[in-house]
Amino acid sequence: MKRKKSMFKWYLSVSDLFIEGLGLSFYGSYSDVDNNSTDTVPRRYNWQGEWVPNASTSSGERSRSQLHINNKEWRTNTSLNYTFNQYHTLSLNHVYSGLTRKVSDVEDPANEYNKVPQSIDKQYLVWDGWPNIHDGMLPCSKGDKACE
Repeated sequence: MKRKKSMFKWYLSVSDLFIEGLGLSFYGSYSDVDNNSTDTVPRRYNWQGEWVPNASTSSGERSRSQLHINNKEWRTNTSLNYTFNQYHTLSLNHVYSGLTRKVSDVEDPANEYNKVPQSIDKQYLVWDGWPNIHDGMLPCSKGDKACE
């Protein structure tokens, strides 16, 4: 198996952006990975590493193949936070993940499975607000320093 990789990462974190208490953080990454997998040996292997001749006329464990697989992957995490005071915070978070895969096989160029676009994208957006520790609305435990 032959492999080629390209990876890039970005990170940014800013406190008190434009106004006091507003924070922004961003993480992003991109990778472009090429894999080549060749299976042309006329043998089948078991889990012990032992082999037997392939009963079919084709080579390869399953079928003869010389796959080229290209994966492109993106990921981002973005967070925007605002702290009103020591007790209250609002947060907006966005997460994105995407993958695109292209497959080709010189041994079987007409294979329909390799022609189907293979991609997946996921996104999450969360808006959240919560009291920090105690805001007077939650009961305090005896000895809780946050309530003093």
